[in-house]
Amino acid sequence: MSLSNTWWLEWDFCVQTVGWAVGWCACRTLTLGRFPAEKITQVDDDAPFQAFIVEIIGLALIALTIYQLSESWPRM
Repeated sequence: MSLSNTWWLEWDFCVQTVGWAVGWCACRTLTLGRFPAEKITQVDDDAPFQAFIVEIIGLALIALTIYQLSESWPRM
């Protein structure tokens, strides 16, 4: 498996799948089911910018949850 295939697989799974699922649940809960209009399995049918926003919200929630549970921010 080449590096470009690995990068695509990581992006697809970590950002699109996990980020979308967590962000979709959060957005649907906060907007009482109005945003995003697509179902959780329809990430490919969503507008690219809207999908990106939902994915970023999901990844931010994951990062904040890890921060809260570990009580410290990772040091580089």
